[in-house]
Amino acid sequence: MDEMKSESDQRKGSFQRGPVKKARSTRILLALLLMATGACSPVGQMSGSSGAGSHNFTIQHPEGWKKLNTPKYYILTRDGCFKQYILAQQRPLDKPFKHSKALMKKGLPPQEGAQVVIDEINADTSVRDFRVGAIAPATVGLHQGFRITWSYTTEKGYHFLGVYYGFVVGEWFYSLRYNASEKYYCDADLTAFQDVLSSFTLKAADS
Repeated sequence: MDEMKSESDQRKGSFQRGPVKKARSTRILLALLLMATGACSPVGQMSGSSGAGSHNFTIQHPEGWKKLNTPKYYILTRDGCFKQYILAQQRPLDKPFKHSKALMKKGLPPQEGAQVVIDEINADTSVRDFRVGAIAPATVGLHQGFRITWSYTTEKGYHFLGVYYGFVVGEWFYSLRYNASEKYYCDADLTAFQDVLSSFTLKAADS
């Protein structure tokens, strides 16, 4: 695993590849790709603040991005899931990850929290050549957590780059990620993702 780097270094948009980890991605990553073929009907405004159904947060949509019509996931995209998306999620701490069966826990140092996510990806079977670029401490709002950069190739040969933020508040683990095909991964989208991170707000119960 690469040494941890400062968050300011990671925001420059460059992607530093770490050692190859012949691995697999979470089921969600594959599901998002499948959804792109038919279930990505945009709903709501192209920009604006929106709640996320039963999710305990709100985020501001970047201009030009749309929320996809899927009740299970909170996804924003500009050109379609095969090109780029932003995904926001929450999961209870007492719910094990599907593949690794591990639990995210309160009080984990950033490196250890990030490793829980990486282990889950490594336990999946749908993505090839998973590579971790870097891990760093990070904050979303006032919430302390971690940041991971990564790349992977799907079973069908699509190559993606991603940035992932995770943090724990109360009894929940929250995560936000920007994922894009190698061709569409760009500084403009990273800036839009930073705007989403800056706008992320928890509702009163856990804030």
